[in-house]
Parts: sequence; structure tokens; C-alpha cells
Amino acid sequence: LACVLRDQPLPRLAAISGLYTFLNHVLPFRLGELSLPVLIKACTPRGLVAGSFSLIVTRLYDVASIALLMLLSLAVVFRELEAPLARALSTALLAVVVALVLSFRFLPALVALAARAVAAVLRHAGARGRAAADRVAAAGGRLRAELEGLTPRQRYLDLPVTSLAVQLSIYTFFYLTMRGMGLDIGFFKNMLASSGELIAGLLPNFFGSFG
Repeated sequence: LACVLRDQPLPRLAAISGLYTFLNHVLPFRLGELSLPVLIKACTPRGLVAGSFSLIVTRLYDVASIALLMLLSLAVVFRELEAPLARALSTALLAVVVALVLSFRFLPALVALAARAVAAVLRHAGARGRAAADRVAAAGGRLRAELEGLTPRQRYLDLPVTSLAVQLSIYTFFYLTMRGMGLDIGFFKNMLASSGELIAGLLPNFFGSFG
């Protein structure tokens, strides 16, 4: 968050991150993700557009970091996996990488297109719908401007490095926890297997906890 909302004090961003992480673990289907824009609007002078911008950018870089670490893990343990599983993981990760490349390249345009599509639907809902459509279209334009306004340092240094550091620390602590329980399958296998937790985390909490 500090890489995106540079004008906000770190203690305030730490409080927002703590509440956001708590809600993300408590609410089902990762609905806590939607709390970040609301928290940023409530705790800072920035609005929902800035909050949505922060959510999109941080999550995009998180997925990129996870994909990179998974590719590294797969390269290390590839020969130890059964052939069908290795091929399935390779295909899935390749698809993720392609999707990420397209997202980084076309994200501002995709956001603007989505806003225009929603606005077009709302315009059929009477006077209130047209007013809401104007707000959505304006928000989409501001969000696109925020995305296009990222500096080269933010794009290629600050955001990638911080995202990688966060994800690597999560995997490291998870590995140490498993070792403490007497389940040591190796760091890279552990990191690769942890992708199951990320996928299961999309399920309701009762089921996602088994991730």
C-alpha cells in the first residue's frame, strides 16, 4: 500500500492493512477483498477510486509474484513429480503467465471498457440509473488515469520487490510451521503445494480452511 498511496502515513496504512487482512480471513468467498477500497475511503482523504486502484494493483502484483515463485518451485522439483501432474501444473502456470502479461499490458483499457459496459446497462434504469451511469463512467476514467500514472520505479521496482518479499515471507513461515509439525517435504515442494491453499481460499471459510 505504501508503494501506491505514497502520501499517507505508514501507521495509518498499517492499520488499514491489519483490518483488511482480518476481514479477508473472516468473510467467506474472499469478500474481504472488497473492504480495502471502503477502508481507504474511510481512513484517508482518498476516495473509492483510489481504494479500488490500490486493490487492483496490489492483487495483480501478488498474483504475478505467486506465479513466479511457483514457476521457480516447479523448475526445481519437476523431475520428482509424476508426469501427468507435472504437465498439468506446467499448463496451468503457463496460462496464468499469459493472462498476467495481457493484464499488465491492457489493464487500463480493460478497466475503462468494463466501466463503460456497466454504465451502458445502468442508463436503461431511468433517471437514477443514468445518474449512476455517469458516476461509474467518471470513476472508470479516473481509475484508468491512476493506472496509467504509475511511474516506472513503481511498476518495475517498488511494487515487484515488495510483493515478492511479502509472498516469500508467507511461504517461508508456512514452511517453518510445517517443519515444526514434523512435515518436511522440502522448501520448494512446500511452496508449490501451497498453491492449493490459495485456490481453496476462494471457497467459503469452512471448506477453504482445509487448503
